Amino acid sequence: ILPTRIEEVFKDFRPCLFGDQFRVIGDHLDGVFSVEEVGIYKPDPRVYQLACDHLGVGAGEISFQSSNAWDAARAAHFGMRVAWINRSGQKRERLPKPADLELTDLAGLPDLIS
Repeated sequence: ILPTRIEEVFKDFRPCLFGDQFRVIGDHLDGVFSVEEVGIYKPDPRVYQLACDHLGVGAGEISFQSSNAWDAARAAHFGMRVAWINRSGQKRERLPKPADLELTDLAGLPDLIS
């Protein structure tokens, strides 16, 4: 679930944004969704429901990844399986619902979402 209008950039520059890691995970993605479609923003639960509606599955069947701990916590609270991509080694924040998994980069995602 991407922020407003970023999906246009994502479509054109996906390999640049993710580099070699995109080539590893790209074939495993079922969809890329934007809050632009619903006109509201995270952490509103309707944002996370957007993915459920598009994929026709429950929240527990979706793997959600974010480098923002608060975003990961909200998706986890919604019921999604969540990986927090902690690239900079941040200290864990005190959030109501932690991510299911913490990774330092995207390299571990193919095993997680396969």
